[in-house]
Amino acid sequence: MKTYNINHHFGGIQALNDVSIFCEEGKITGLIGPNGSGKSTLVNVLTNVLHRMHGKVENGKHFARTFQDAKLWSNLTVLESFLMAQKSESWLYSIFHFSSLEEIKSAKEIIERIELTHHTNTKVRNLSYGQRKLVEIGRALSVTNSQILYLDEPFAGLSDISTPLVKDLILEEKKKGKVVLIIEHDMNIIRTLCDYVYVLDAGKVIAEGTPDECLNNKEVKEAYLGL
Repeated sequence: MKTYNINHHFGGIQALNDVSIFCEEGKITGLIGPNGSGKSTLVNVLTNVLHRMHGKVENGKHFARTFQDAKLWSNLTVLESFLMAQKSESWLYSIFHFSSLEEIKSAKEIIERIELTHHTNTKVRNLSYGQRKLVEIGRALSVTNSQILYLDEPFAGLSDISTPLVKDLILEEKKKGKVVLIIEHDMNIIRTLCDYVYVLDAGKVIAEGTPDECLNNKEVKEAYLGL
């Protein structure tokens, strides 16, 4: 997936300014920067939540994503949430009338992967914040035809037990040859997971390279790390 000179603004505020990045298949690309630097805005543009005002995206179709705050239907159970992720239209009717045994089996397998089997029939509203994050991540993994996985702060709010689990799930997607783009503030996670990193500040790419190259960059230290 490549972007060329992506621009976006909110009123008079330039949120993205000629952002060009390349996310390679079978690699994990990190997107870091201070709050308000344009990271989530870029992912929202790439996933059509926001309209792209200028620029070009190449090979950006067939994606799945997560949000900073899980976007889930609170009245559905965990199982119903996964069955919904498998439906492209008329999802509510489809969940209760047209979910095949194969779809139910597939949903339960992913629920097991995120270690929430004992919450299969629990309504989302009764889950903890971290458990809801796991459901959102699992739902993104259940989109079988996706070639790109956008993860917006997937580790925020996770327990010490869940963090290594999510790391392993992300690495599995990498092994499948998917494009993985991750927004993250924990630099230890960036160092251990990412193959390549882009640093945004005030809507511009100010550095790119390996995690060590970016984190040792003088401009990055000043803009992001406060050093």
